[in-house]
Amino acid sequence: MMNATGDVQRSLSYLSTHPMFEERIANIKNRTNINDSKIINTTDDYKFIKNILYVKYVKDINRQIKNIRSDSVINKHRIGLLYNKKSDYEKSINVIKDEYLVNSGNIYIAVLYADNLLNLGKVDEAIITLEKLSTLHPLNKNLPLIISEIMVDNNQNPTRAVKLLSSVSKSHSLNPIFYRTLSKAFSLNNDIFNSNINLAEYYVIIGSYRLAIEVLQNASRSNKLSAAQLTTLNDKKRRILCTYNRPLEPIFGEKTCN
Repeated sequence: MMNATGDVQRSLSYLSTHPMFEERIANIKNRTNINDSKIINTTDDYKFIKNILYVKYVKDINRQIKNIRSDSVINKHRIGLLYNKKSDYEKSINVIKDEYLVNSGNIYIAVLYADNLLNLGKVDEAIITLEKLSTLHPLNKNLPLIISEIMVDNNQNPTRAVKLLSSVSKSHSLNPIFYRTLSKAFSLNNDIFNSNINLAEYYVIIGSYRLAIEVLQNASRSNKLSAAQLTTLNDKKRRILCTYNRPLEPIFGEKTCN
């Protein structure tokens, strides 16, 4: 790259908006001299997350299972994920069960263990497993969402789900799954207003603005809502319309958007 710049360009470096390659190389060398310490990974999180991403794109599952030795918790986790992807949930549990019993606080192992239980129809056991994990990791903001999603998908304790989701709302303000789950929880509680408000927010985040407006329009036709709730629905509909799907306005007369 340095040779490709040519002598003419180098002689006119003062006119360039970017440093010449010689200067960039010198800068890099200076920076490495200032701090040449290696970055040390202090936890196994990287390895567990790498397993999750790796298995997501694996095509030949059986071949991968045969080529991995179950001689460490990391490898067992990967094998468990592979069996889970293969829908062989019993084998997935068997692979990671000992590790879970030894350390039920390992988030990656425990979440996989709970997912296998869930897929085997053991919903209560899956929820108990995740709630124990949440107790061990009270600052984790994803576990309440996972637990709530399981509850509403299985029509269990929607009031508890709403409470859990409310406790982590600030951490999931841009997460569409959060709003979809919250909408389902309110729906199970027969709360039409909050269910549709959150469903509209879900559609806004995924970019389906017309569906968001339709949800609010349909909700506003309900005779079970108060005047204040109807006003809130209409205000939200107008904000979405004017922000994301602004209509053509007449030159004279009343306008939808100011």
